[in-house]
Amino acid sequence: RNVAEVVALLKREVTKTAEENDASNEAKGAVYRNMLIRAIHGCAVRFPDVAESVVHTLMDFLSTDGGMQVIIFVRAIVEQYPALRAPLITKLLGGLEDISNSSVMCVCLWILGEYCETADSVQEAFDD
Repeated sequence: RNVAEVVALLKREVTKTAEENDASNEAKGAVYRNMLIRAIHGCAVRFPDVAESVVHTLMDFLSTDGGMQVIIFVRAIVEQYPALRAPLITKLLGGLEDISNSSVMCVCLWILGEYCETADSVQEAFDD
C-alpha cells in the first residue's frame, strides 16, 4: 500500500547522494547510492505502478559508478513497458555523450538498436 512513499523516499536519498561531493565520503556515497538503486529497481519490478516515476530520475545516474545497475534497470523497463519506450529512448539519446563506461555504452547501444522503431529515431541514434 505504501510503496509509492517508499520509492519517493529512495528517490530523494539517491538525489541527495548526487548533490554531496565530499571527497572523504565519496566511496561510502557510491556504495550507498548503489544500494539505493538496487532497492528502487526491486520495488519497480515488484510494483510496476512505480516504475514510470523512478526510471527518469535514475537515468540521470548513467554516467556515475552505478551506471551499469541503472542501465540494466532501464533495459528491463523498456522491455516490459512499451508505452515508456519513446520517452526513455529520447532521454537515452540525450545522455549518450555523458556516458564514459564502455559496458554501460554497450547496453545503451543494444537498447537503441532493439527499440528504435522509426527511421528518424534510428538516424538520430546513429548520429549521436
